[in-house]
Amino acid sequence: MTSINYHPDRRNDVLHDLSLLSICGQSVHKLETLGTVFINNRKAYNVFRRFNSPYEILLESDDHTIHFHKNYYVLESLHRLLGSQMEHLEVVAVYSYRHHGALVSPEACHIPTLRWDELHQMWSGASIYLESRPQEQWASPIASPSRAEEQDDYTSHESESESDAFASPAASRPEVPETPAKQAQASAAHTPSARRCLSDRFTALLQKRTFSEMESSESSDSEESQEDTCMILRNGTRYPRNLH
Repeated sequence: MTSINYHPDRRNDVLHDLSLLSICGQSVHKLETLGTVFINNRKAYNVFRRFNSPYEILLESDDHTIHFHKNYYVLESLHRLLGSQMEHLEVVAVYSYRHHGALVSPEACHIPTLRWDELHQMWSGASIYLESRPQEQWASPIASPSRAEEQDDYTSHESESESDAFASPAASRPEVPETPAKQAQASAAHTPSARRCLSDRFTALLQKRTFSEMESSESSDSEESQEDTCMILRNGTRYPRNLH
């Protein structure tokens, strides 16, 4: 038995009986609300969870029918009920019960990969809104290309974009005028200097060294010439010599 029909007047009694759980001979009624599914802004299913059967997920439709499902993926469970109609629907919004009805961000949603118990664990239940896609987006073997062609187009487009990005890395960056300080630094950097390389520096050092050696030699020559023309005593007194 995958579903049951009930009279609207007996709805609460049916849900009460389906939630019966026996623990040590004691009857416990445990039924939790997992959420509500809306299709094109119209309530389609109430979703409950019971704990007394492997078919723990109960989906109640508007025609007073309760469907019994195992812990399927959320979209898989809806696909079992809607059939081919599910192919034209997409999830547009999810609202969390745990967060006081706040809208769940698309990054944290991941509805296609969630089972009912995971949805219950994350948000304590949720309202799920589905809407029909435009007809031009429906899958068609004639109008839409195959997945292999789509993959090839995507790969070629991606490779072209990557090659363009690597070929001209500055193409996408806007030109920003430089500040006067940067312009002065740039002009100073391009101004020719008298010493541009290490050879010039070594040449300057050699010239300086040669000049200092010449000065020292000149000073020594002058001292020698003074010694030839003068007689220097121990106390430093100089007397001219009689060269004739």
